[in-house]
Amino acid sequence: MNRSLSGIIIGLIFIALALSIVLKAFGYDFDIFFDGWWTLFIIIPSFVELFHRNNRTSAVIGLGVGILLLLSAQDIIEWQMFGKLMIALIFLMIGLSMIFKRTYKPHQFNTEYASNSGNKNYSAFFGGRNIRFDNQEFTGASISVAFGAIEMDLRNAIVTSDAVIDASAAFGGIDIFVPSNVKVEVDCTPILGGVENKASTPTSSDGRQIPVLYINATCILGGIDIK
Repeated sequence: MNRSLSGIIIGLIFIALALSIVLKAFGYDFDIFFDGWWTLFIIIPSFVELFHRNNRTSAVIGLGVGILLLLSAQDIIEWQMFGKLMIALIFLMIGLSMIFKRTYKPHQFNTEYASNSGNKNYSAFFGGRNIRFDNQEFTGASISVAFGAIEMDLRNAIVTSDAVIDASAAFGGIDIFVPSNVKVEVDCTPILGGVENKASTPTSSDGRQIPVLYINATCILGGIDIK
């Protein structure tokens, strides 16, 4: 199954809608509409996206939203319950994402790097934190934020080899300032959030390999800025 499948299915729905309108215009009683039919434009792409490893969390939330909307349109659940169930779904996904945080996969960038299991963990919950690596060797880190913020300044850090930062931002933000001599590559699972990479890409004039900083991010109603 590939990404174009959802487009094909939605295209067929539009064609069926057009056919229904044309037949009605000629007096034929043909109707494919049902209460909440429009939720298919949310449910189908989300369902197809479940088969792609990179965006499964977002797909589950989209599928849940579409199903809840369909059940509401069908009067199976009351519209007053929709908001509460949506909040419950979001918090459920946050909890599961924090517990079963996915492991970074080197093949996603077609490269290999050392594990960052021995590196430090930094967290901020309902507060803020500033972290600096001045003239210190940086080999990787794990950052977690919930209802707070973390600023990690690596501009004066010593980075001589590839490193990994696992970063999770839920209802908060993370700012990462990177050295000018490293290349940044990002893999992100966004849930009503995302990563903005403003870091410049250095070039090597002497043929030496440029260190790569891999950002493995999960953003849930939060954001990560790389500068």
